[in-house]
Amino acid sequence: LAILIAIVYAQSPWYAFLMLSPLFIIQLSLREHLKLREQAKQAFEKIAQIVSARDPYTGVHSEEVAELAVKVAQALKLPPEEIEKIEAAARVHDLGKIAVPDAILLKPGPLDEKEWEIMKKHPVVGAEILEGLEIYRDCVEYIRHEHEHWDGSGYPDGLKGEEIPLGARILAVADVWHALLSDRPYRRAYTKEEARKIMQDMAGKVLDPKLVELFLKIVE
Repeated sequence: LAILIAIVYAQSPWYAFLMLSPLFIIQLSLREHLKLREQAKQAFEKIAQIVSARDPYTGVHSEEVAELAVKVAQALKLPPEEIEKIEAAARVHDLGKIAVPDAILLKPGPLDEKEWEIMKKHPVVGAEILEGLEIYRDCVEYIRHEHEHWDGSGYPDGLKGEEIPLGARILAVADVWHALLSDRPYRRAYTKEEARKIMQDMAGKVLDPKLVELFLKIVE
């Protein structure tokens, strides 16, 4: 391309200018598009952080879940673009809790049936908020299906086994581990050994058993 431009410029500098102008405009437009994408991504990550900050027990939850999820994805040798999608989803996976009242989110005890039905809507709410945005279009299903269970007993759609997107299964393992190691309004944080035992018990029921095995090796 550089050689072609040089030849054209030698023949007619004005024509070379006309040829280069659209390329320059396209380059500027692309840079602006990428800048806006990054700004939108940062904005929604900040909103997700604000949502998490409502619960003092999980203020850095999303960031640490993202770090754990990336480690699993890397151990699986997933393509870089897939790892990027998983990380992006992890950073905003609790965004839907913006629709959960504090009285439920911070309740110092078990939720009743009505409260639990409200809580179970948060992955759908989060997915619906993000699905119209190009930057999350390819990973929004990970957010929607993070709370599906390996045995089909999860929500919102009752998916089971490998029907659940791999990205969602990875998020689930990372999310459960971090939640177990965190203090909650209704219980103390578990020790790592206690958390390992709980994760092993959840394997094949709630969580992908192969991912649990891999994850526990990663966090040894």
